[in-house]
Amino acid sequence: MGGGMSDVLGKMVGHGVDNMRAAKIVLANGTLVNASAEENSELFWALRGGGGGTFGVLTELTWQTHDAAPWQKNRSMLFQFTATCAGEAPTDDFEMAMAGIWAWYAAVPQRQFAGEIFVARDATSGAISFTESTLITAFNMTEAEHMVHFNNLIAWLESPANPCQANVTHSARQTAILDEGERGLKFAYPEENSRLTRDIPSYSAAEKLPFDADKTEWLLSKWYNEANQGEVFTYWGQMNSRFVNASEFADPAALARKFSSLVMAPGAGKFTISLGKAEGVLEDGLVRSIGASAEEVSTHPSVRFAGLFINGFSQVDYNPMIPVQAAQDFAFLKSYLHQAANSACSEGSASQWAEAAAKCSTDALADLAAAQACDQVVQRCLDALHDIDLSVGEKLMELWPGMGAYPNEASFFQKDWKTEFWGSNYAKLERVKRDVDPDNLFQCHHCIGSE
Repeated sequence: MGGGMSDVLGKMVGHGVDNMRAAKIVLANGTLVNASAEENSELFWALRGGGGGTFGVLTELTWQTHDAAPWQKNRSMLFQFTATCAGEAPTDDFEMAMAGIWAWYAAVPQRQFAGEIFVARDATSGAISFTESTLITAFNMTEAEHMVHFNNLIAWLESPANPCQANVTHSARQTAILDEGERGLKFAYPEENSRLTRDIPSYSAAEKLPFDADKTEWLLSKWYNEANQGEVFTYWGQMNSRFVNASEFADPAALARKFSSLVMAPGAGKFTISLGKAEGVLEDGLVRSIGASAEEVSTHPSVRFAGLFINGFSQVDYNPMIPVQAAQDFAFLKSYLHQAANSACSEGSASQWAEAAAKCSTDALADLAAAQACDQVVQRCLDALHDIDLSVGEKLMELWPGMGAYPNEASFFQKDWKTEFWGSNYAKLERVKRDVDPDNLFQCHHCIGSE
């Protein structure tokens, strides 16, 4: 595992690696071994954060489970808010608004709060928004206890001291956070109302597997879904990430200045701040870590004390491995390429955007030749995004040096990736890798031992 983080559950029970108790794994030589704190302990340590699947093939995992009571409806709450900084100095206003939000967050019981804050800067107007996707979750308190904290945030949002008063909205509701899990929903097969699977052909229901060769090829060519592009195709997206030490909550104004600097950096006008994908909390002026100790897991040591996780930036809805050829369903190609051009070329030069508008509009995509011409435009836009991707990564490392990036949600072109993903743990991880896979049978891009 690379970590196993949750926006919802993170600061209550730690990461996935913290809760791993044992594993069975087939090594490169074909042997099946047990790994735990008592047996093959160094391999077990490597599996708890080494990521990438390069140590072997896992066949079984044993997990620490937890009482679901803190996430039941009568103990959990969702809070959503929006606000836009649209004045004459939106960057300064954004900084002040962020300072107020971090001052609020520094005062709450952070173990019981998670969720995500979505930030987006309009490149045309300069306005900076906390978007409608922003969602803060809180657990293990009564409704009245929750509202004591959320009312303080509402007071700030509505206060004249908050300069970002455009589009201010807020709502709070009790809900069962784990309700979907309790119902046993499986997202591997189509659900009519599930945005995660509704685009998968209906014949991919469990009882109709395995597919014949023709159906398998057709299905794989259609594995395209707006909701999961950022996760599935991050090679071709501008994905970056960074952890932020929980000690920074002690100075909300300084933390806000960093976010203000970030949002104005080229290519960094859209990102997500996760409160839950972190292991550190600030309590009584001290940073405390949740979950396993830094010695027990192999993730970057700084993760243990990270109070925030930043990721996103630009996600491109495009996969150059999807062939633009006659065998494809043309209605699919037309929709896919039009959306790919919009996401890949919108942050490029004016000439690139003009070419995309001319060659990738739904009207222009009239036949296969036009689709192939659009595909070439999108690939040129991706080449230009590469430089932007690198500059965003540099900015994150400048603002939060030594904090590391998350290998599962990082740039494909991450600079100094061994140090940024695993820090001082990389040398030991590489040694374990050589012990269990001396011929490097298992490898992937920017994974342990995969230079």
